[in-house]
Amino acid sequence: MVGKAVSRLGAGGALVRRDHARWNLRAWEDYRRAITEGRSVVESEERLTAEQQELERVYLALRTEEGLAITAPYRHLPPLMSQGWLVEHNGRLRCTPEGWLRLDSLVNELAMHTETRQ
Repeated sequence: MVGKAVSRLGAGGALVRRDHARWNLRAWEDYRRAITEGRSVVESEERLTAEQQELERVYLALRTEEGLAITAPYRHLPPLMSQGWLVEHNGRLRCTPEGWLRLDSLVNELAMHTETRQ
């Protein structure tokens, strides 16, 4: 995710930037109270490994209409496509409606497939 930041506002919101991630308080009442009292709403933060950064990049790409570019690690994914989770369009992978509902499982499968091929 070099140079890009992904952030969501509000309770449970997250910020991922390069090798750093942080999350807001998840419970609405805790979040609201922290804001009212002028305290930080950040619940936790961590440094991301290279593998975690790649997973975040894949998650972000699959959440967009543009999709994930089919590069070397993602060229051989027939099992995932045959399950109906992904479709290929103009050299990019996109989630089907079922894929959107299974995004966590899908990204885990992608990670497993790419690890075995590297």
